[in-house]
Amino acid sequence: MSARPRLHWLGLALLLLLNPALPQSHGEETLVLGVFAYRPVEVVEQAYGPLADYLEQQLPGHRVEIRVLDREQLDEAVRLHQLDLLLTNPVHFELLRQYHSLAGAIATVIRQHRGEPVALLGGTVIALQTRDDITSLHDLRDRTVAVPGTDFLGGYQAIQRELIAEGMPIPGAFSNVVELPDHDHVVHAVLEGRADAGFLRSGVLERLQETGVPGIDRLRVIRRQDLPGFPFAVSTRLYPEWPVVALPHLDERLLTDLSIALLSLRPEHRAAQAAGLYGFKVPSDYHVVDELLRELGLPPYDRPPAITLDDLWRQHQLLVITGAAAAAVVLALLVLAWIQNLRLREQRRRTEAGSLLLRKTTAQIPGMVYQFQMLPDGTPRFRYLSAGARALFGRDPESVLRDAELVVSLIHPEDRARFVESLQRSARDLTDWHEELRVRHPDRGLIWVETHSTPERLPDGGTLWHGYLSDVTQRRAIQDALRRSEALLRTTGHIAGVGGWEYDLANETLVWTPEMPRILGLPDDHRPTLDETTRHCHPQNRAELERLLHDAMTRGDAYDREFRWITADGETIWARTICVPEQSAGRVTRLNGVFQDITDRKEAEDALRRSAMVFENTRDGVTITDSQAIIIAVNRAFSQITGYPASEALGKSPAILQSGYQDKAFYRHMWQQLLETGHWQGEIRNRRRDGKIYPVLLTIDAVPGADGSPEFYVGVFTDLAELRESQRRVEYLAHHDSLTGLANRTLLESRLTRIAERIQQHGGHAAVLLIDIDGFKHVNDSLGLSMGDRLLVLVAERLKERLPKGHDLARTGGDEFVILMASVDRPEHAAAIAGDTLAWLREPIRLDQSREVFVTASIGISLCPEDGTDPEALLRNADSAMFKAKELGRNTFQFYTEALTQAAVRRLSLETRLRRAVKSDEFVLHYQPQVRISDGRVVGVEALLRWQDPDLGLIPPDEFIPVAEETGLITQVGEWVLRTACRQMRQWLADRNGPDTVAVNLSPRQFQLQDMPALVGSILQSTGLAGRHLDLEITETALMEQGPDAARILHDLKALGVRISIDDFGTGYSSLAYLQQFPVDKLKIDQSFVQKIPDTLGAAEIAATIIAMGRNLGLGVVAEGVETAAQLEFLRNQDCGFYQGYLANRPVRAQELREWLAARTESAIGIPAG
Repeated sequence: MSARPRLHWLGLALLLLLNPALPQSHGEETLVLGVFAYRPVEVVEQAYGPLADYLEQQLPGHRVEIRVLDREQLDEAVRLHQLDLLLTNPVHFELLRQYHSLAGAIATVIRQHRGEPVALLGGTVIALQTRDDITSLHDLRDRTVAVPGTDFLGGYQAIQRELIAEGMPIPGAFSNVVELPDHDHVVHAVLEGRADAGFLRSGVLERLQETGVPGIDRLRVIRRQDLPGFPFAVSTRLYPEWPVVALPHLDERLLTDLSIALLSLRPEHRAAQAAGLYGFKVPSDYHVVDELLRELGLPPYDRPPAITLDDLWRQHQLLVITGAAAAAVVLALLVLAWIQNLRLREQRRRTEAGSLLLRKTTAQIPGMVYQFQMLPDGTPRFRYLSAGARALFGRDPESVLRDAELVVSLIHPEDRARFVESLQRSARDLTDWHEELRVRHPDRGLIWVETHSTPERLPDGGTLWHGYLSDVTQRRAIQDALRRSEALLRTTGHIAGVGGWEYDLANETLVWTPEMPRILGLPDDHRPTLDETTRHCHPQNRAELERLLHDAMTRGDAYDREFRWITADGETIWARTICVPEQSAGRVTRLNGVFQDITDRKEAEDALRRSAMVFENTRDGVTITDSQAIIIAVNRAFSQITGYPASEALGKSPAILQSGYQDKAFYRHMWQQLLETGHWQGEIRNRRRDGKIYPVLLTIDAVPGADGSPEFYVGVFTDLAELRESQRRVEYLAHHDSLTGLANRTLLESRLTRIAERIQQHGGHAAVLLIDIDGFKHVNDSLGLSMGDRLLVLVAERLKERLPKGHDLARTGGDEFVILMASVDRPEHAAAIAGDTLAWLREPIRLDQSREVFVTASIGISLCPEDGTDPEALLRNADSAMFKAKELGRNTFQFYTEALTQAAVRRLSLETRLRRAVKSDEFVLHYQPQVRISDGRVVGVEALLRWQDPDLGLIPPDEFIPVAEETGLITQVGEWVLRTACRQMRQWLADRNGPDTVAVNLSPRQFQLQDMPALVGSILQSTGLAGRHLDLEITETALMEQGPDAARILHDLKALGVRISIDDFGTGYSSLAYLQQFPVDKLKIDQSFVQKIPDTLGAAEIAATIIAMGRNLGLGVVAEGVETAAQLEFLRNQDCGFYQGYLANRPVRAQELREWLAARTESAIGIPAG
């Protein structure tokens, strides 16, 4: 280790040994604040404890400890470096600074008295008011005086200085001086008669009075000085307040932080209030304290000279005796001259010291100290002026001394007469002169000054006033503001019905402001008590008020309550009462309160509450806007109707509800009417928060303000959508069965009437199916009416679920239901629905967990217009047919016309046979050749379905295909056709003696019920047929019914390699647009056009147009149904590509087609001539 680090650590160790105040760990540093025990230790600790907490908050990383010590303990603690900070009186500070070389103070205490700052202190001499024999300091001679100790500046030394000035040295002028522990004991000694008088520091008396110490009002202040700006009773001149001193070992950074923390303390802070402080200020000049110590000869200025005359005599006695005789005369002369010189010098020194002391003293007093003389002839002049004259008069003091009239000329003319009169009265009666005057200052304008002086009669008959003059402009402004504030407070309290009260717990006195008795109906001079006041509280609230008062007095709990009160006239009023306890030293000393008459407000609140209940609970939406149409209030119905919560609507314009249905002109007209008449009403459409449009009936009224212009706008709107929904509900209930929700007889007849009118005007057919549950009465009788109702509901639900769209279901009463088929192509359709309905009802119906029933029904069918054209006739005839079905054994249906019943039976029989045919493979395919017109070559065939019924023989497709499509059997039949045709085509290709392609028709129902691309792909894969040999023929109608999916389906089919032809082209949309959109290979001209050519012009033009369209689009064109040579010739001339029809060959079985193809020759029809 180098020498330098060793020295560093050695120095640090020595520093730690020599300075025990330094922290011994790296943790939190403790700062010790020593406080002089000017009152009992526990009182001072309680007062300054919050200051320690405050400093800890302001100095992170530091803990502050308070130690309350007497003077000897403080001296010892400073000597042993046990303190970091010191708060003591100024005299003690000066002694410590001299003995321990302390630096100056870092701050000076500012006391607080009734919210005002006090930075000076003095001494106060007290005696009992009953002691008429003690009225001045001279009366204290030979008395017993109690003091808090001789170390107190305010409590002893300041008073000692004044006593010496009065020729009463202490303790010699007193019979006894009793030293007591603190100021509190001094006060009690005087009150108890153990001392004739007592010495206190200024402010102590007022603080004890505020804390409620009994008997303080029995004391008087001797030689009371009313010093301007100083709020305490004082008997001496003033000195700086206590300093806060930092011990030398604290570093500058910490001293800076400490100073900032102290100077930042606010009067409202808990630390300031607990110690009675206003805060801290920059350090005062404590030189005046040093002068006091010098003047009183107190330490450190109490040491005698090093050599005295006694010492000189003892040491040089022989020399003096030997030379005394020789130099007696000379020495005597010299001694006399020397003594005279000393006296002159001492007199000059005292004069200069007195002048200096006077100048220094007067410099510390705010304002100007003066001696003003009125000569016997009435001439005024100043004998003395302090330097404060310059600030008060704006003149040099010497000029004022020369010309006193100058000051008189500065007095405001309105105050000059009063000035002269009061001055003359003081001179005549030798009474103190006290006056407040306005003075014209050359720089500041008009200012207020206050003078206090005591007159003295001079031997020449003139008068001399000793006094001071101070600037009270600010105080007057404060007093004027206070008077105005008090007047305003009284007026405001009267207008607002607010009274104030104060209860002193020590004296048990209650004080009211003038408004209190007015509120309670009592005389203005009524002297209240607390018990009497509580008796005015309503009996139902009195117990709670008494509890609150008790908690306020014992625990310091504040309260703010609204109670009912009974006035002196017996009237019940509402009043708000507030209580704020005031505490001192942990005890409640006073209760301060406010008492406000809120009867009008309560009544207004009740009215407002009722209005608010109406506002919030009305079913209409209410919006209130300001004059700029900004929403300031909405009710609950507004949010329910519009969907906007109040938080989103407030602050916005009602335009957030605009739907766009009303244009700007509409709103301009609305506002114009509002501004002209103050009212508008109309129906508009608004938009809810979710975007839905709804109608409202809106009423807007303008609410005028004080100037007559609109201040608010109130809009009330009724949701017509809800109203109309209610109306619709009523309408619904009027036209629907309450049990099942189905249409009732009224609605059914209305619909029947509209349908009959439509049929009469435009043609068509409709059917009425009347359903009656077989044996329903047995269900009611055996299971009960509730189960009967349950059965009807379940029947209704089953029929609603399974009935195809486009048909209406109604319940006309009891167990009767009606199916209304608004449009039927054939009676068989009605029969099919009737058959399905019977089947649906035969399925078991579960009424509950344990009961299941089986029912059947009888159905009667009437047709419109065949069986009637009015509702009554149609329902009556359907009812007749229903009874016929019951006569035939029930569980069946009957038409009102017998022939229709038989036709319906045949149709049902056909459906039954068709289902059997699918299972029994009764279908067969016939093939019709497709021939190329240019060379007569057979290029393909079309597969045509035939049904070979074992009983009825060959059934044509136009009879069974519609039934297959209606029943959904077309999917099974169509799949069979497609698979059989592909299998046959594969066989032809293998035998090399057949056509190139086979065309298969696809039904529109197949597109609806099946995934055609998947089905075709599966069949091609299973049969091994290449897609190019399959031609799928699809009608225009089938494609259009697929909508947007049509193109996708065709492209998926085309991806399989198959060819696509549009069948029956010309009978449907025949749109060039979809031909360009769809992947089509061929167009097939419907045979209805071909059969009419060439003789019918329209048909020929259509055929020619389709051929030209196909040629332009690059599509093949096939003409169907060609039966004559003339038709073929026309097609050849139009350059048509292919034809099929009986002219070439009729549809035949596969074997016959093979034979036909083999027998064909070169002369076959279709080969071009030449």
